[in-house]
Amino acid sequence: MGCRRGAALTPCRNLAVNTEQPTSGAHPVASSEHPALAEVAANGGPPTAVARTPAIVADVGEIVFEILVAVMWSDGELASVEVECGRAAADVMQIRPKRGGSLGAMADGPLPFPAIAFDRVDASGRRLAYAAACWLDDASEETSDRRTSFLAAVRTKLDLNDETVARMRDLASAVRAEFEDARDAFAALMQRVYSPL
Repeated sequence: MGCRRGAALTPCRNLAVNTEQPTSGAHPVASSEHPALAEVAANGGPPTAVARTPAIVADVGEIVFEILVAVMWSDGELASVEVECGRAAADVMQIRPKRGGSLGAMADGPLPFPAIAFDRVDASGRRLAYAAACWLDDASEETSDRRTSFLAAVRTKLDLNDETVARMRDLASAVRAEFEDARDAFAALMQRVYSPL
């Protein structure tokens, strides 16, 4: 299964990203029993072959991953393709979220928005975070006003200018079109974001 727009969605109840939710405990409807998580786990997750990727500081990788989890849940649905993309991103960045493995963190739902340490990410990490958010958004079949608003909030927190935003969206779209495999796609996205501007 590739990480592409149009893959089957596994809907949850209509949820909003709750900026007031506690940082511990399971998300109100997300759990390891969620069909999207079970589907990716049953299929063994993304394939293991990954192109060489630039090294990333673990803290930056974890923050990028937490942003991806927030984007996943921002429209109130968790799709199996989003879970696959999130797991691929965690694998490529070689991070294990402090609040559990990548599947557990996705099942628990997003951290409260103010708890995501946007200010601890350098310029390259901010570009990667936004490009990854766009890449994940492209994986979803449908766009929603809630997700669009959430991506705008992420952009604001990352303090990105219009030129950078356009360039990261273009990179995300190019990688989505070029690679079927989620891990290869995310590895290519990292390489392109971290290449000299």
